[in-house]
Amino acid sequence: IYAPLYYTQMVALGRAARQVGLKNEIFLGGDGWAGDERLLDEMEGGYFADHWAEGFPTAISKRFAAAYREKYQLTPTVLAATGYDAAMLLADAMKRARSLGGEHLRDAIAATRALPSVTGPITINEARNSDKPITIVQIANKTTRYVDVVGPGADVVRADCESEGFVGGTLACAADCNFDTSD
Repeated sequence: IYAPLYYTQMVALGRAARQVGLKNEIFLGGDGWAGDERLLDEMEGGYFADHWAEGFPTAISKRFAAAYREKYQLTPTVLAATGYDAAMLLADAMKRARSLGGEHLRDAIAATRALPSVTGPITINEARNSDKPITIVQIANKTTRYVDVVGPGADVVRADCESEGFVGGTLACAADCNFDTSD
């Protein structure tokens, strides 16, 4: 059952659903489910779509999570990951812009293609929205866990050297988000 509700509404719906014998695993929510302890207590087994979750399988995500945990002694949240990505997107655009003036910076942001990020490669499309993978998350043991990704860039997130036919090494992505297998 698709339930694109905020966590406060989902807690009440989940309780009512369990009273009539439905299991949490049949629910799929949106990113409004993230970040509330009550939902984690009430919706064990439920799934939702989000921007990121601990366990996201890319090297940049793993480095971010480790550095965040070391610096703050906390588990990183989706808000920390997306905030970091926003800052990195802006920094990247500032490097590429002809100047830091409004139009030049705006155009550099709009020209972003396959920017490696914590939450997966980011491309800014013609409508100036970000095309990036959607993370599927499950509530398990009163926390969230990464399950999979879908959408633009999901193939890059899931890829590793073995899936690309290599015995070992480090998989790298070229600027156009094609795999660079030269090394």
